[in-house]
Amino acid sequence: MVLAAAKVVFVRGLAVMREPADLLNHIRSKMYDPTFRKYV
Repeated sequence: MVLAAAKVVFVRGLAVMREPADLLNHIRSKMYDPTFRKYV
């Protein structure tokens, strides 16, 4: 779903950057991935 929305943004010219060659990996690299320590 996020990939489809990002493609719409690029197709409509709403992005300030050029579309990355690998859009899905670009999106994944920007996603927050919390990592928590185990205290027990």
